Order: sequence, then structure tokens, then C-alpha cells
Amino acid sequence: MSPAVLRAAAALALAVLLAGSAGAGEIRRGLAAPSPALGREIAYALYLPDGYDARAGSDRFPVLFLLHGLGGRANDWLDGGHLGPTLDRLIGARAVPPMLVVMPGMGDGWYVDNPDPGGLGAVQTAFLSDLVPAIDRTWRTTGRRDGRAVAGLSMGGWGALRFSMLRPDLFVAAASLSGAVVTEDQARTPAWEDLFTGAFGRPFDLARFRAAAPFTLVTGFARLTVRPALFLTCGDDDELDLAWGNVLFHRELARAGVEAELRVTDGGHDWGLWSRELESVLRFVGARFGDP
Repeated sequence: MSPAVLRAAAALALAVLLAGSAGAGEIRRGLAAPSPALGREIAYALYLPDGYDARAGSDRFPVLFLLHGLGGRANDWLDGGHLGPTLDRLIGARAVPPMLVVMPGMGDGWYVDNPDPGGLGAVQTAFLSDLVPAIDRTWRTTGRRDGRAVAGLSMGGWGALRFSMLRPDLFVAAASLSGAVVTEDQARTPAWEDLFTGAFGRPFDLARFRAAAPFTLVTGFARLTVRPALFLTCGDDDELDLAWGNVLFHRELARAGVEAELRVTDGGHDWGLWSRELESVLRFVGARFGDP
């Protein structure tokens, strides 16, 4: 092969490589959205894909809402989960479409509306009725169900499942990482009553917990003709013993005729597992986003 042909082949290979790569997305911290339901702003962090500002104003992007766990904050997925580099790599490899990721700081209220004195207030209503529309107004999202997903870890996984089952018209997919899908036997224990932080009353009110639990929502969810796709992942060495609840929840879904993906993998209840499984979650939701 002549030197000229070799140079041309090398140039072509480089061009293909560069075409399939992407630069780093932009991270914005310290953002806030108004929430009439809470009477205060909702703090959030944001991932914007590479080139977001440079693209034509008509371009629209799918959006993933990524929820924190108990004791968490808006920046957790950036600092502990390494979301930015993971998503940069996947977008660059064209394994997932360019997307926005919204990471709200919603407090330790278990993503439910809590009318109790001293409670966090209408957190569920604030997320569904205030934050989601505010993001669509502020950023160039598709504004459509097939361009919107929700995921979270631990308490946030529990919340993500609930939100998707309560409002299947809003989300095309939901994912739970070590979701706190606890059984009623677990919920009755003093340890869990403390972890619930009063979200279901003090003393703990089993009826309130039962009404909010994803297990309770399965029957109504199964009747729907259009449902979000569900993904569950949990560590086999989870310190809170959440793998069993996730397996039982998956079994209840299957009995009701609802397909869901379940993965019990090596790991505990920590960022080692969540940062590793984040790639699977991003691939799962990315495959279900419609054409923007």
C-alpha cells in the first residue's frame, strides 16, 4: 500500500473517531425552581450535554430526573456518582442520546406530601406539579412523556418508582438503585421508623405508609395500557437488607402481568454500587427515549 493511501486511511479513521466522540457536558450547580406547593424554591443541579448552548434554539432534548437518597442533596450524583464523566463517555460513544439530567434537592421527606407540623410539606406535589413543568419552561426539553424519565437511589429509588406509577403520563421509564422498597414487616421495626423521619407520622402510621408504598400501587398500575418501563437494581450485600424487598416487588409486578427488569448484583448500599450501576440506568432510560 502506498504512503498516500496509508495517510488517507489514517485521516479517515481519525475523522470517524472524532465524529463519534463528544466533549464534556456542562455542570450547573446552585439552580432553583419556584414551588407554590412548598412556598419555597426547589434547589437543583443540572447536567447539560456538550454543545447545548451552541445548538440551534429549536433543538430539544430528553430529560432524566435523578433523585437523591436519605440525607442527600442536589449535588450527590455529581460528587458521589460521577454522573458527568459517565454520561460524557456514553454520549460520546453514542450509547445514549444527548440528554439533560436534573438533580433536585428535595429533603428527607420520602417524596410524599406530608401535612404534619414540622414536616417538609407537599413534596410529591412540588415535584410533579411544580418542578417538572418548570424544567420544561426553563430548558429545551422535549416536553413529552417519551422524552422524560425518573430514577433515584435508596429513598430516591422508592420515590422514582412511586412517581412513575402515580403519573405514568409523565414518564416513559423509571429506575431504582437500591430502592427502599421495604416490606411492611421491615417498616414496623424501630430502625425503619427512625429512617422514615416522620414522613408517615410520629408515631409511625402503617396505614399512611401502606397508602404510599409502591407495593400498593401495583394493581392499579397493571391495569394501565401504557406504562413506564421499570428497572430495579440492588446489591446482594445491601446493609439495609433491601434486595429481598426488591425481589418481592419484582415478583408482585410479574404476578400482575407487568414486565420489569431486575438486577441483583454484587455490592452494598453505597456509592461503589450506585456509581457503577448508573451506566446501566442511563443505557436503560436512553434506549426508551423517543426521537427528540
